[in-house]
Amino acid sequence: MITWAFISDLELSQLADKLIKSDEVYGVLPMIVPEVLRVKPYTKVADIYSFGIIMWEMNSEIPAFSDVSHDLNLALNVCQGLRTRIVESLRFMMMPRSKTI
Repeated sequence: MITWAFISDLELSQLADKLIKSDEVYGVLPMIVPEVLRVKPYTKVADIYSFGIIMWEMNSEIPAFSDVSHDLNLALNVCQGLRTRIVESLRFMMMPRSKTI
């Protein structure tokens, strides 16, 4: 029985200290941070955003933006603030915890 898993996609990987400037956007659309879609510099924040989407998909068992086409309209809407829909079973994880006195 396999009890472990790997998440990887090394096709477009590069060294973190190697700076490549490009006006092209690469990646899986639902995983791309809005700043990168706006052709701003790629930062570590983009990796954190993408990892968050992966974790959300694993916990909800629903692909991000599964209810819309992955096209230019989605990219534009994400840049204007659209986020993937909240799954009720995960809402409790997003609520701030209250302090007990």
